[in-house]
Amino acid sequence: LIAKLAGIGGEIVPHQDGCVSFTDPPSALTFWYALEDTTLDNGCLCVAAGSHLTEPIRQRLVKQEDGRPKFEDLTTPLWARGAQLPADTPPVKEYKYQALEVKKGTLVLFHGNMMHKSGTNRSEKNRISYNFNVVDGSVDCLDGTYLKPANGEYERL
Repeated sequence: LIAKLAGIGGEIVPHQDGCVSFTDPPSALTFWYALEDTTLDNGCLCVAAGSHLTEPIRQRLVKQEDGRPKFEDLTTPLWARGAQLPADTPPVKEYKYQALEVKKGTLVLFHGNMMHKSGTNRSEKNRISYNFNVVDGSVDCLDGTYLKPANGEYERL
């Protein structure tokens, strides 16, 4: 549940969900449900369309010995299936983001490599959404990955 409360919900910086829902190759798919109408004023989701094909996963979230999360750089960036760019392609310096002003009940689906962000809630209305990720259960989930299930297996749907 993501709650950007009226007047206080903060900005979320550009990121990729595939760093947290990490698999090799990248397979995370984000399901993002708007539980309230979303606008620029209340900090709607903004996506960099097509960035899942131009921005590889360069880090993954790992669990440290004390259980706390930490981002770890990958030796080799991981591209989404279908991306045909060389592994040494430098990061895009700046993406153009498209605001997704959507009505309550809208489902937004996007690949885990997709760059996205959201703004500050400057309105008098809450912006609440629910999101979760699914991954391809047949691909590798490296040891130490933060959200790896305790028994090493993802639940089959």
